[in-house]
Amino acid sequence: MNDKAPCRPSDVINYMKIHHSVNISYDKAWRGREIALNSIRGTPEDSYAMLSAFSDALIRNNPGTYTAEEADDEGRFKFYFMALAASIDAWNYCVPVISVDGAAMKNKYLGTLISACTVDGNSQIVPLAFAVVDSENDLSWSWFFRNLKAVFEEHNEMVIVSDAHKSIENGFNAVYEIAEHGLCAFHLLKNLKKNHKSLPMEDSFNMCQSVYTTGI
Repeated sequence: MNDKAPCRPSDVINYMKIHHSVNISYDKAWRGREIALNSIRGTPEDSYAMLSAFSDALIRNNPGTYTAEEADDEGRFKFYFMALAASIDAWNYCVPVISVDGAAMKNKYLGTLISACTVDGNSQIVPLAFAVVDSENDLSWSWFFRNLKAVFEEHNEMVIVSDAHKSIENGFNAVYEIAEHGLCAFHLLKNLKKNHKSLPMEDSFNMCQSVYTTGI
């Protein structure tokens, strides 16, 4: 078994039956799989405990990299932020628009992975920063934006684009003073389709979202 091979508990059950003529339960197969994976990758607890060492190595081998971490009152992991030096340098040559989003993590301790990216002069996506937080809430988004601002600063032509999650708006408003916050057209259209299923709107919406407006 290796960490790249797909290995579900059902695969373990079939392997034991075919190669060893042994029938095992799903629960036993699952626990055996977890033990094997932990022996290869290490446990989640080990990984979180190594975060500070990881940050030190990252900064040492990538001078200019920015990291930040925060623990709760009992010293347990709470937030982690990372922006690589190459991404920080690339920001100087990119469109002043940053797209942010959060994705649920499905590991043992769950949490949310937050990412920030932009677009360069060749219309290629450039990753800027990543963070691991407990969930999408006002506190976590405010913490993320404070670190994002510390690295990429703020100016009056800068725009942060996101979906309509209320905590993103609250976090943005708590941190930024002159940058603008806009909603992602993809998510807006998705919500419109969800709430108005019978109306043909995609073509009209796409034309509207491509029109530049001033003085509003």
